[in-house]
Amino acid sequence: MTQGSDAQVIPFPYSRVRTSVRPHILVADDVETNRTVFSAMLRALNVGVDVVPNGIAALEAARVRSYDMILLDVMMPDISGLEVTSALRAAGGWAAAVPIVAVTANALPRDRRRCLAAGMDDYLSKPIRSEDLKAVLHDWLPSRFQLNWRPSVGQSPARPGQ
Repeated sequence: MTQGSDAQVIPFPYSRVRTSVRPHILVADDVETNRTVFSAMLRALNVGVDVVPNGIAALEAARVRSYDMILLDVMMPDISGLEVTSALRAAGGWAAAVPIVAVTANALPRDRRRCLAAGMDDYLSKPIRSEDLKAVLHDWLPSRFQLNWRPSVGQSPARPGQ
């Protein structure tokens, strides 16, 4: 966590079994427009979504419920997405294994490597394209979800460094 941060790491429950056929995703981004766009995109795909404005709120939301995926802005003013990821991974339980996807305007290969090294599972560059989001959801959500859409054949996400 950032120096001077009041956030504390509180252990997460070791198991939270979700039986829904509809995935539920947490989105953390400090820009309201981005939160609105993410919400609209995910809801259009029949994905449940909770949105929070910063990293501390993301940690609080993750203490209250489990998620099937977390989309984290990398650069937030309170604590970064990288720090949130570290706290979640250290907490254990479901939070240690949940897919965490970095969302950032930085599109250089070194930025992607930094996110993956911090414990994030994947990376999306802003502005987010619908096909890129679908591909990440398809790649990382458990197969038990009944997704009525798939990424377009032949389309792969525009991911730097691959």
